[in-house]
Amino acid sequence: MTTTARDSGAGKGEAATATATATATAGTRPNATAGQVPSSDTSASVLKPPKLPRQDDPRNPRKRLAALFDPETLELISADDDSGMLAGVGLVEGVHTVAFCSDATLMGGAMGHAGCQVVVSAYER
Repeated sequence: MTTTARDSGAGKGEAATATATATATAGTRPNATAGQVPSSDTSASVLKPPKLPRQDDPRNPRKRLAALFDPETLELISADDDSGMLAGVGLVEGVHTVAFCSDATLMGGAMGHAGCQVVVSAYER
């Protein structure tokens, strides 16, 4: 049900906000109406795919760097640790290249101080 300023005595801005909120809320969940709370059967485990082991995760930076470089040319220049970044050297279509990438399997790809050091060392190479 949509509430308008005339129905509730609220001002025009409040009615527009209530209407927009109800519409946005109902639009984000199939078969939902404004004001409904998702039932417990729509838990996070149902909505998220199962977590893959890091070595099998396509977001793994080692896999991503290996895909960038020519086969068998990747040489890591940083530790494959929990810094959030990984750097390597190798060939890309025969050209010597230095590259780094974030590790989305750790902290969602966020980069802390140690990750920044990986990037700086890759640039200094």
